[in-house]
Order: sequence, then C-alpha cells, then structure tokens
Amino acid sequence: MEGKNNGGFPEPPAGAAVRLVRCEHAACGAATRVRLPQVLPATVVRHVVCDTCREPFECDQTFDVGVAHPLTPRPAQVPGGPLTPHGHAWRYVGVPVAAAAVGGALAVIQRLG
Repeated sequence: MEGKNNGGFPEPPAGAAVRLVRCEHAACGAATRVRLPQVLPATVVRHVVCDTCREPFECDQTFDVGVAHPLTPRPAQVPGGPLTPHGHAWRYVGVPVAAAAVGGALAVIQRLG
C-alpha cells in the first residue's frame, strides 16, 4: 500500500481517465488527494497515507472531486528550419522551384528528342 504522492495507492494507468478523491487527515489538518481509475468509486478509499505528515490514517469521509480525462497529445513539432519541406517558407518558395524544375526537364527532353 506504500506509494508516492497518491495516498499510498498505486498510480492509475497512463492515459486513462482518473477519478480524484480527497481525504482530510484530522491529526495534521492536511488533505490528501488520491487518483483512482475512473471505474472505481470514491468509497473504495479507506486507508490513506497522508501526503503532508506521511502517517497512515483511516479516511472516514471521502470527497469525490470528479473525473479528469487525459489530455489529447499535441502533434509533434517537425524539426527543421523555414526552408525544409515542412517549414512555412517552403509553401511560397516550393511552387516556383517545382515549376522551374519541370520547365528544365521539358527543355532537356526537347533537345534530346
């Protein structure tokens, strides 16, 4: 039952929705927040390790703070400068460069044929 910063409970799986439960420790006056998987009700929390004084205590009353859903990860930033294929300047420079390449290829083909 020993855990770090979760009232002695194991951490829920990463990326899963989490139920937040608050328990007040009367001896030191601090509140300990416990993160549970969403499917578990707040009433399963009975024995808690205080985050402040690290003493185990019986949690007579739990407060269900609610369910926190995981954040949607942002798309990864593409490394590189402005003239890389994913850079902003490539949008404006790419069209004339492509047109010149096609024109040059056509000129070479006409001279050979």
